[in-house]
Amino acid sequence: MTTLLVFSNADAASANMHAAFLTSDTEEVLDSVSTVTVEKEPVQVVSSDLPQASLYIFLSRHVGKQPCITVHSVGNPNDLNLLGGAPNALGYTAPSFILSFLTCATPSAPIQVVMEVTHHGPTDFSAPVVFVEVGGSTNEWADTALTRYAMEKVIESLKRPIDQFTPAVAFGGPHYASLFTRYSLLKRYAIGHIVSKYAFERGVSEEVLTESIEKSIPRPTALLVDRNGLRGEDRRRVEGLARISKLDIIRL
Repeated sequence: MTTLLVFSNADAASANMHAAFLTSDTEEVLDSVSTVTVEKEPVQVVSSDLPQASLYIFLSRHVGKQPCITVHSVGNPNDLNLLGGAPNALGYTAPSFILSFLTCATPSAPIQVVMEVTHHGPTDFSAPVVFVEVGGSTNEWADTALTRYAMEKVIESLKRPIDQFTPAVAFGGPHYASLFTRYSLLKRYAIGHIVSKYAFERGVSEEVLTESIEKSIPRPTALLVDRNGLRGEDRRRVEGLARISKLDIIRL
């Protein structure tokens, strides 16, 4: 099975990253990497739109107030599914790729590189899905040097994957998971799903909490908690889950 890079002609940043891929040094990864270009928005893609793969990496724009390159898992931790995917459902994720990308992209990045919490679709794939995004405005989407940087770091991540790490799941904090990003890089924790404080405030089911562990490949052995970024009742819930699931609890 291969890694599939998913580009979209409906997405300006994605189109620029595709152009960068076509002129990048991909010789070392061509045997294990394929590409596909879709005409719809990346978050609206469903599994039947694409060929089978062992890992799907979507290259996409990011919409936000701050310029950044982001990487994140997909899913809707509660009943809101405004940007594709099913409500109350998470996708499979690949924490090792996320850490590999952070490790490659962060040291020389022209702007902030940060994990986002788990959000938006698609959620119906039977293999891991990760989004790498460039944003947060039209200025960054159109910046060919910036989109090339992000694309080249994806390729570098695939050429030089991290082989020693602790797989983890994380809970709490804001949308931009800077605390978990720093800890991941410092301690080599490969974090898959991150369920935010605001997701808990709307309501996260026990099924979704279980999916945050079981839909991570490899399965987490540690659970990270932003102790100041989660209500006490929610912190007790996830720490109870950690004990039942036999995960180490790390409070940040």
